[in-house]
Parts: sequence; C-alpha cells; structure tokens
Amino acid sequence: MNLHSSVIRNTIGTVCVLLSAAWSTDAQSHLKRKDLCPTYSEVDPLIECVEVASYGGLVEVIENAPSGAEITFCPFFIRKTISVDPIMVKKGIKVTCARKEEDQFCTIIGYGNHLVIDTAEDTLWQGFNFKGSNDHAVLITGEADNTELATHTFCQVSFSENVRAKSTRGGALMLERSAGTVNVVETFFAENFSSTYGAAIYSRTNQLNIIYSLFLQNKSNGYGPAVFVAQGGNLMVKTTTFIGNKGRDGHGVLFNPGEGAGTYEDGFDNSINNGDCRGVYDLTTKACIVFNVSPPTRYPTPSPTFKPTKQPTKLPTAPPTIAPKPTRPPIVAITKSPVKVYTAAPTKVTVTKAPTTKAPNSTQKPIVSPTNKPTIDITKGPVQVVTAAPTNKPTLTKKPIASPSNNPMIAPISATAEPTDKQLASAPTITTKTPTTEPTKKVTEANSFAKDIANLCIFRAIPKDRKCIDVETYEDFKVAIKSAMKSESKDVQFCGGFTLEKLEVEPVEVDRSIDIRCIATCTFFGVGPFAKISGLSKIRLQNLKFVNAQETSAVVVSTISVASKTTFCETEFSKNLVSPENLDLGGALTVADKSGIVNVVNSTFSGNIAALGGAIHSDGFKLNVVGTSFVANNAYNTGNAIYVGDGNHLFVESSTFILNIEAASRELGRGGDGGAESVAIAVQPDRSIRSGIHKGMIQDGGSNQMILSGKCKGYYILQKKFCYYFSKYLS
Repeated sequence: MNLHSSVIRNTIGTVCVLLSAAWSTDAQSHLKRKDLCPTYSEVDPLIECVEVASYGGLVEVIENAPSGAEITFCPFFIRKTISVDPIMVKKGIKVTCARKEEDQFCTIIGYGNHLVIDTAEDTLWQGFNFKGSNDHAVLITGEADNTELATHTFCQVSFSENVRAKSTRGGALMLERSAGTVNVVETFFAENFSSTYGAAIYSRTNQLNIIYSLFLQNKSNGYGPAVFVAQGGNLMVKTTTFIGNKGRDGHGVLFNPGEGAGTYEDGFDNSINNGDCRGVYDLTTKACIVFNVSPPTRYPTPSPTFKPTKQPTKLPTAPPTIAPKPTRPPIVAITKSPVKVYTAAPTKVTVTKAPTTKAPNSTQKPIVSPTNKPTIDITKGPVQVVTAAPTNKPTLTKKPIASPSNNPMIAPISATAEPTDKQLASAPTITTKTPTTEPTKKVTEANSFAKDIANLCIFRAIPKDRKCIDVETYEDFKVAIKSAMKSESKDVQFCGGFTLEKLEVEPVEVDRSIDIRCIATCTFFGVGPFAKISGLSKIRLQNLKFVNAQETSAVVVSTISVASKTTFCETEFSKNLVSPENLDLGGALTVADKSGIVNVVNSTFSGNIAALGGAIHSDGFKLNVVGTSFVANNAYNTGNAIYVGDGNHLFVESSTFILNIEAASRELGRGGDGGAESVAIAVQPDRSIRSGIHKGMIQDGGSNQMILSGKCKGYYILQKKFCYYFSKYLS
C-alpha cells in the first residue's frame, strides 16, 4: 500500500511538472517582487532575533528547525572552513536577516558549499551574503522525491567573489535538474568566477526567474559568465542589469534550449552593456535575442480565455524595497542551544577580537592585461579595513587573506600574480601598432546639459597612419606625457594593455591642456597618487585604470581657476584606500579647494575607501557625474560614494549607486559633517550662507538609481540632515 501510494504521488508530481513547463512561458513575466519577497521596512528593535557566533551554531539552528519554521537571525559575519559540512536544508523553511540598517547582512564567508537545499517544500532566503567560496556557494540539488514541485526564493541576497576553479560546471548559485522553480529577486552577483560555464548562475532546473537583480563583473572561461541555462531549463529575466560580465565569445547571458525543450521569456526593462549580444544568446540557433525595453504589444494570448487582451502598462521601475520587519519569533527545535535569544534590539556579532593572526598586507597587484581567460586566484577573500599605511610591496598568499570584520560588505581585495619589476627606461618606446579606436559614443537619453558633458568624451578619430606609444615603466609614461604637453598636437595616445607599478617617485604633473588616451586599458597600481592635475588647464583622460593606491587618492585635481576643466572618460578607480584621519582626501579622486570643473563620464568606482567621500571628495567649484557606476565604496565618516564640501556644486545624471555602505568604524566626525550618517552622497553647504544651501548647488539630472546605499536615495544635506530624493523615487 505504501509503495502504491508512493507511485501515485510520484506520478502526480511528474504530471504537475509537465504542466508547469507547458505553462511557464505564459505565467512568469507577470511576477512582481512585492508578491515574491517580504517587504523590507525598518526593523523594529524590539522584535526578537537569533544571534549566532559561529557557522556550527548557524547549522544547528537551521537543520533542527521544524518544517514551515520562520527564523529571523540578527546580522552576523561568520567564517566557514572547507572541513565543516555545509548547511543541509531538507524541509521547507523561511530564513530572514533582521537588519537594523539597510546595508547590514547575514554574511557567510569561506570555502566549500555554504548552503545545500534538497527539499520538496518551499524555502525563502532574505538578506544573506554568500562570499568567498571556492565551490558552489549555494547548491539546490533536486535529489529528494518531488523536489520539482518546490519554489525557492532569494530576496535581497548577495553572491560575491565566489571563485570555482573545478572542471565541472557552475559557479556561485548552482541549480540542478528537478530543483523546482527558483526566483532570484533584488539579488546582487559581483566578481564571481567559474573555470567553465555560469559563474554567477548555472541552471538546469525547470524554471528560473530573475527579477530586479544586478550582475556585475562576473567572469567565466566558458559561456554565460552571468547566467547559463542548460538544455531543458526555462528562463525569465525582468528589470535586470548586466554590467562588465566576461566569458567566451562575449555572451554574458546564454540560453541553451537544446531540441526546443526549454523556453526563454523576456520580462522587459532589462539592460546589458557588455559583450557582443545585447540580450540573451541562444546557443542552439546561434542567435542573439535582444532585450526589449518595454512591451510593444499586448501579451500573447494562446487561447481566447487565457488573459484579457488589454495592453498592459509598462511595469514601474520602483526602487528596491529594503529592510523588512522580521516575522514572529522563530519556531525552532534545537537539541543543544548554541545561540542566545534576545528580547531587546538585534546586536551585531563582534568579530574584531576573534582573529589571533595578523592580516596580511592588503595591497596587491592587478591582473597584467585583459584576457578572455581571467587569471583569478581561488584564494581570494575579504580583508580588514586598513587604518594604517600598508607597505608598498604587495604580498601573495595561499590562504584566505582575511580576518573577520564588522563590515562584511567592503569589497575584498584579491591576490593576483605579482608582475616582474622592469628596469626603468630613459624614454618611451614607439611601436608600429595602428590605433583602431572609434569616437566615444554619446549618451542617448539625457537632458541637454548632460549631453554636453557626455560630448566632451567624443574624441577625434585617430589617423590610421598614426602610431601609438608603448611604454614599459611608469617613468616612460611620465616622459611621454611631458613630451606631449610641449607638442603642438596637445594629445598622446598610448597603445595600452599594460599594467605599471608606481614606486615612491613623484607622480606625473599634468599642468597644461592635453588629451591622454589609451587604446587598450592603461592600468596603474602602487604608491599614489598616480597623477596630479594642476594649473589653468583643460585635460581629458580616457580608458585609464587606477588600482590600490594607499594613503592618498589615486588622482588629485588641484587646478587654479573655475575656468579649468578636467574630464575623466571611461576611467576606472578600484580598491584605492585612504585612512580615516585623512579627512580632505577621497578614496579614488580628490578635487582640491578652489579647483575648477571636474567631469566624470561613463566611469566606474568600486571598492574605494576614505573618511569623507569613499570614491570622490570634491571641494572644487563643480563636479558633474554622468553615466557612471559607484559600487561597494565606503566611508568611515559619511559620503560613501561622493562627498561635496564648502557649498560647491554637484550634478548627477544617469548614474548608479549600488552597495555603497559605511566602513567598519564611524567614530570620526568633525562638527556637523555627519558623524554616523550612512549615505552615498553627502553635501556640506557653505556655513557662511544663512540658508545653508543655494540655488543650483545640487542638481538631479534624472535616471539615477540608488540601491542598498544607505538611508538616503538621493543627496543628503548634512547641515539640514535632510534627504533630497532622486526624481526616480518621487513618483
């Protein structure tokens, strides 16, 4: 009888799965994040949450919870070693993180699988951060009976710097066959790596829905660095952004339906800025399915009674909802209690005293040159925030280069192979390479002022017979710049594709009008600053990358007139660090007092840290930011991405701010400068003006996004302690 019942149950389950597959193309794009994920509002500090101090404690709480339990954890930062078995989830469960702040997470960092799910019951995971695994951080196996009937939902979850070097497929999130329906909502995938396919997500499951999520700089040696959907799997993507993902043949999102068994559905409002395919690449037909911005017609109607045929309105691009009220106290059955249950406010796990070994030097050298096969060290892990000047020479280690920190979301610094020091040359070498660079594209949707700013990055096409300059040392680079400033052309084109270390030498001083361009990216690391821009000049820089400057900004602008103009085009600033006591320096870029106009166009700032202005500290006349991304920058004091002081001007248009959160300590503060304000953009008005702010001081050009970046979704005026919301969030 039991065997007969089991057969019937399995047969019914199989029929349900087949029907689910048949209906999937009509039933997924209508999904809304508010229906899939609990609303995140400010957490009530009186609601109980479970505090855990170790990965073992976390395992015991989750694995001993009864079916249907709802568990709310206090924010934590815990380490997992490869020798410890992963959390095995075999029952339906809802697990959330009670974050007192928007930018707090329940973080697991370390080797091996962090979480393995194998159940026919639904699960939900909210507010978790899976980081630094050398395997699948989360694996949904689908081995138990009827697992294809389950729905697993990930809400406001982060997968970052998970590096899988094994020869089998998949990366950070692995979905096996019969894993059921998986919803990935408001989730962040950054710098994950796979030596094969699908660095961020590899899916064999029946239905994968991706909604309001971000895929940033994921890499794979094979296809689909962001998403790879294998034969038989169905995929729906909606309102999701793909930036800088690199894999085989330049296809960030790859769909492999095989013999037509799988289906792909465009949920609309997706965007992608990398690779040859501006959408999803179908590996079977060898065709690119370009993302649609919005539904051009009504939804398909396979039968007259399927849906009303009214044309739907465009789905709103509302801001991501953050910080939920946790549910009732968890119902957990624990055999041996490893945790404390509090009835007061959630408390952070204190981890700063736990490590007994000194964290190694956080400085490291970047990968020598761009490649389709990224050279990523599988030992990467986060590092503590450095508050003292590190040594100038980076070190390479075979163990995780981290000790736990109160701030899990500071971007870790990867250890990469150390380039060989090259002997300084007296003059740059001229190559016979022919530049092929085309003029920089204009911003397509912007107001007229933003277009004018973006048009500053339109350069003259390089003549075919003109040779570019190839350099082997930083001194060569300086010589080439100085020579070009004296020439009639007032411009210099480097062949690029190099990575140069700057030692303790004077930076290149750019004090005359000049265009500095790189055909392939020119990368610099070492002792900053890498460049000082001064004088009464108009300077443009294009396609340069500044990495790991320590104790000073990567670039300092100190011009002498408001007529001076400095423009950064397609420039990248990554993991530059300034210690907390340097209150006048930005982590990546400093614009000194009385400097002129600085324009930042189509550039990227990631993982930079400083006291005031994790990415940019501007005391100059005006800072214009257009089409630029700020990701995981941090401030010890305030202005995690940008700090504007002394009542100066700021204009921001078509820019994105993601995971710009406070550094581990906010004990510093000078009167009125914000103290513990966790905001991405902080503006300090001129205190000599009675009103504290004047017309035109701050301008929102529109199309800006603020995601998981502190309490203000716009500009925060420190003197007034008031948030001016971006126009996107006012509707």
